[in-house]
Parts: sequence; C-alpha cells; structure tokens
Amino acid sequence: MFRVAAVLVGLFAASLGEALTSEVAPGVSVEPASDWVEAEVDFIPPPSNPYAEGGVVYHQILEHFRPEDEAFFSRLVMEFQSQQGLEDSSTLVWNIDPEFERLSLHWIRVFRDGEWIDLLPDVEIDVVDARTDMQSWFYDDSKDVMIILKKIQVGDVLDYGFTRWGSNPVVEDYFSGSASLGYAVPVGQIEVRVDWPNENQKLRFRTYPSEVAPEVTEGEERSVYSWKIEDASAIILDANTPSTIDVFPWVQFSDWPSWAAVAQWASDLYEISGELPPVLREKVDEILATNGNSAERATKVLEYVQDSIRYVSIPVGPHSYQPYPVTHIMDRQYGDCKDKSSLVVLMLREIGFDADFVLVNSEEGQTLDRRLPSQAAFDHVIVRAIIDDQEVWMDPTDSEEGGVLPDRYMENFGFGLVVSRATERLTGDVGPQASDKASSSLTEDFSFTGFGEPVELVVNTRVTGRDADYFRWELAANGLGGLERTYANYYATIYDQVPDTSPIKISDDRRENVIDIEERYLFPPLFVKRAGEESAVVSFSAEIIRDQLPYPSDRIRTTPLSLPRPVRQTQTINIHLPDDSVFDSEDFELENKWFRYEFSVRQEGRRLSIHHEFEILAGLVSLEKLSEFEESLDEVDRYLDYSIEVNWDQVEGNSTGGLVNQLLNSFSHPIDDPSASGEEEGLERSGIENESTRQGVAVPWVVMIGASSFGVGILFARLFLDRRR
Repeated sequence: MFRVAAVLVGLFAASLGEALTSEVAPGVSVEPASDWVEAEVDFIPPPSNPYAEGGVVYHQILEHFRPEDEAFFSRLVMEFQSQQGLEDSSTLVWNIDPEFERLSLHWIRVFRDGEWIDLLPDVEIDVVDARTDMQSWFYDDSKDVMIILKKIQVGDVLDYGFTRWGSNPVVEDYFSGSASLGYAVPVGQIEVRVDWPNENQKLRFRTYPSEVAPEVTEGEERSVYSWKIEDASAIILDANTPSTIDVFPWVQFSDWPSWAAVAQWASDLYEISGELPPVLREKVDEILATNGNSAERATKVLEYVQDSIRYVSIPVGPHSYQPYPVTHIMDRQYGDCKDKSSLVVLMLREIGFDADFVLVNSEEGQTLDRRLPSQAAFDHVIVRAIIDDQEVWMDPTDSEEGGVLPDRYMENFGFGLVVSRATERLTGDVGPQASDKASSSLTEDFSFTGFGEPVELVVNTRVTGRDADYFRWELAANGLGGLERTYANYYATIYDQVPDTSPIKISDDRRENVIDIEERYLFPPLFVKRAGEESAVVSFSAEIIRDQLPYPSDRIRTTPLSLPRPVRQTQTINIHLPDDSVFDSEDFELENKWFRYEFSVRQEGRRLSIHHEFEILAGLVSLEKLSEFEESLDEVDRYLDYSIEVNWDQVEGNSTGGLVNQLLNSFSHPIDDPSASGEEEGLERSGIENESTRQGVAVPWVVMIGASSFGVGILFARLFLDRRR
C-alpha cells in the first residue's frame, strides 16, 4: 500500500492539459478532460481494511454526470495485489454505439516505485465489432474499444479516466442515470456527481436502502450534487438472496415526471397498425376457422410466434427501445422480445382480443416501485391479454411450451408498465401464472430374479406444467441420444455398474402439457459376492428428492434465503424381491411453512415400495429461522437412504426362505418389533449411529441402512436443465 502527494498528481494533470486531441478511430479519441471535471487529480488512499477480492484493491471509483453535454466522466484507481488480479483487470474494454456515442480517453497511468508512469502515449487501441454474444443470440452494431496494457506489474496502481459522450436519440430530451454507492469490494472513496442546470426543474434523486443526502454546491448556471462515501466497506452478496432485497446501495436521478410519461413515450414507439403481412393474414384466418374457444385461439397465436419466429436481438440505435416494423420481422423470420411481442399483439387484436405490451425487468422487477420513473428501468417485453374476462400473460420469447392459456407458465416479474396512453402507474403482480401445474413424478422398478443375478430397472417419469417445458428444452438442446447417455450415466454413477440400455420412449401431450418418459436398463448383479466378505450391501436412495433439498450454499448470511419454485417432486422406489422376505410398513410426514415431505414404506407380496414426496411451499426463509430450516432439511435427508444387506450364508442356504424380515430406516430410534429382525431389543435404526452397519458387518436376515456415499455432485439436471435468456 502507499500514499502519494497530491502535487505529483497535479503536475501530471497540468502536463496532460497541454496535450492535443487525437482521434484514433471513428468515435474514439485521446484528449484532455473537460474543464468541468474538477478535483479528479486528488489521489485517494486505499481502504483502511482492504482485501484482495480477485487480487485487486480499489482506491477510488468516481462517476460524474453532465446531462447538458450528454456526457459521463469516470475515473478508476486500482492496485494489483496478485498475478491473478493482474491478468483479470489489466485489459481495459469499453463498449460504444458509434451511431450516437463516442469515447474520449484522458489518461492511463501507473504509480510504481514512487513515481507516475504515463502509459497513454504508447498504448495500442483496438476497435472491433462487438457481435460476439452468440449464445444469447444478441447482435448489434456496437464496437468494443480494447486496450491490452503492457509492462504492468503486481504492486502497480493503475489510474485511468475517460468520458462517454452522447445518448440514444430515441430517449429524446429526458435524462436518467444511476450509480452504485457500494460494491462487493472495499473502496477507498466512492463519489457520484451530477451537474444540474439551474434553468431545468429541480433534480429528482433517490437513494436506497437508506436516505443519503447529497452535498449541493450552487452556482450561477448549475448546481453540483455530490454523494461521497469514504472508506466504503465490501458488501457481500449471499447466494440465493431474494429478488425483493436491494443488497447494494444506489442513487438514481431522473427528470421523467411520472410513469405515465414513460408509458406515453413507449406508446409512440410501440404503435403498430396497417394490414397484416400475407403470412400473418393467412395464419389468423386459419386460427379463426378452427372450432377452438377463445383460450385455444390465443394459445395458437402465441405458439406460432414462439415456435416459428426465432429469437435474435439486434438493438441498433432506436431499436434498443423500439420494435422493428412487422413486415421487416416477417421478412427476416426472427426478432427480439419487442419484435415477437409485436406479432403476438397484432395477431391477437386482429382476432378480437384486448392485448397490450408490458415492459418488465427480468432481474429487478420486484423492486421497481422503489425506482424513479425512467425508460431504463426495463429490459424485457411480454404481452398481456384479456381472454374470457381474465388477465393472461404471455412471453413470446419462450419456446417448447405446452398447455392452453392461461395454463402456460409465467414467472412473477413483480412490477411492470403497460404500454398504453391510459397508463398512470406501474402494475403489480405481473406474470405469476400456472406455477401450480408444475410437477415431476418418477418411479423406479428394480426386478430381482435372484440377489446374485442381473437386475432389470424400469424408470417411468411423468412431468407436467413448467417441468414438461424444461424437458422439451433439454431434449431440443441435447437430442434423444444425448438424453439417453445422460440418463444412463446417472444410474451408472449411482449404482457403480454400467448397464445395458434400451431406447428411451417419450410420449408428449403438449396440449395438456404432460410428458411420459420410460427408461429401461439391465444391470449386472448389484449385490456382488466378494472373497472374504460374508455379506453385500446395496443402497436404494431417493437421489432425485435429495437434489431438490434447497440447502443454502452460503450458511453465514446477512440476507434471507430465497427458495426455488415451483418444486413438486415425487420419487417411488419399487423393489421386486426374489423371495418372501417381510418388511414392516413405515410412515413419516413433515410439513412446515417452507416445505412438505411425505415418506412411506409398503409391501404387497414381493413388491416393496419406498415412496417420497417433496414440495416447496414458501418463497424464502428468514435469517432467524435459517438454522431451524436446515435442521428440517436434515430430518428429511435422514429418510432418503436405504441399504439392503444380503447375508450370503442365509441366501445360499435358504435357511430362512428369504432375505430379510425388517427394513431399517436412516433415522435413529428403537425398533418397534425387535423380534422381527432377530436383533436385541433397543437396536437403533440408524446406519450412522449403529457401528456394525457403518463398518459393513453382516447382521443376519436384516435390511440395514447405511450413509450414502454416492450422489455427490449428481444434479437435478439429469431431468431438467435450467434455461435462462
């Protein structure tokens, strides 16, 4: 760490001011900072209690807004503490849209061995097309301005300043902006500044989560609002923090007078009229000619746009906010959320439905009511329609969905803005729809002809609602062959045997949104007789249920724990025995404010059924209840593992006519009927508590449970892949 005299910085800035402006590429120049960039020469010491998050410590982060000049100045000062930090942060990248934006670089320098070294004269500035995000189908005409710094060393302090000029003309004369007042790393100083012309209406600003009053310096032409945080501590973001919580403090400013003004502005951009292109006309006529009801007709419109018009985003210039013309979309056969929503709205209106665009925020929608009105509050567009007097939500960018509206899933976007001249405020509860339709039920049937013989496993899975959508996405992404390999590897990992496989059978009722999947495997003997061992143990565990238990990855937390929804999972393990072994029935239920779990064991003849159901009921767990929540999950987990131990002497001698007389669960309490197991009274039902079980010692005629050693790292993605745009 170091401190440097301000006079050195001042001398550097003075020499920089004598430099001439030089354009290095269209929209990119090297030039001195503007006169309104004041006091940027002051060097800020590092935070008092720094740590190398990513190997970098920040001395200063300064953001300076100048609305009258459509300018934004920024200065960053960082110290490299490790080679990793050097590799991650010594390449500087800016993204600009040259259609309305340009970048000015003012200085790039390092402080090393007590002196400043000016890097700017020797840097190589590359300007390249930024169309690189192929995975999200996002393209535009923006440019990446990139500088790979040379001869940077661990211990250097990098200091650079730049100004971005220009704003998207489609926003017209409105101004809005925001900045963070805290980061995930400690910062010596955070400063946010706004130069506001006195002739304009008073600047509207808001801070969150607490009110932070700015320092206001009034001048003849403008007033300067400044928020300054000294020695800012790191803010740790817990995993699975609820979206209703703003963890990082921020300040926002805007001169939009109201949400109604934003809706009026958007209404002009989303104006769609004129005759339908021939392809859409033909499709609408086809839908109108069907005998379906209103909901089925609306579903056909949505399904057509979802499955026939592929998703590609090209937000160039005004099309960052405005959809392309409908004829243009149909000629290209692709579009982004704005474009695809335009087709849905236009077709629904043509059929006779009341349909509107709705602007939403896919990440921060739950907290939009805390923000000032602004066009920048939104990053996604969906559709709202009135069908049979019911409000129905649609996302045209989805695909592979099933079900008839309103039984098609929509996440809860929180707040949104209906694009209408009649809109006056944000709309709440945008989108939660059909979450109760999602479920997954899996049944595994193990058929034993003998305990030392090969085993047939038949797996039947039924998925409904959103879970069926997930399955279609996985099938579309990986193909049937990829799915078969994934599923077979899943069971090969669990049972440590490579099975022979049969083709997976899939039945898809898309209208009801129900998919049935059948898998068939033939395993080598699961119970393996090894030399010197008197018995063999095989665990039959509810790994699919275990994968759903939402244990917090961050146990030391400062925020509540967000729970995934919807989750409704059933797993039944049927063991078809080769003899007349007898098992006791078992039952257990646990329901609290967070989840519901049911467990049962039943035997009918030679079929032993172990049944599990798990459903998440709530959206979050408060901090004060986190320990209680984890203890409840632990209680569930103790019911998920079953190990059957075969005593080879008993099986081969057939002295009992069967394998076992009792099933021991993984929870610990005395056996209800010790005589049934041949064990002494008081034997614990726990493979963890019972030392003989833990060590694999044979206990004749007894089915015992051992702690599961498999399943680590086995993901629920065996069935469903998380799909995000």
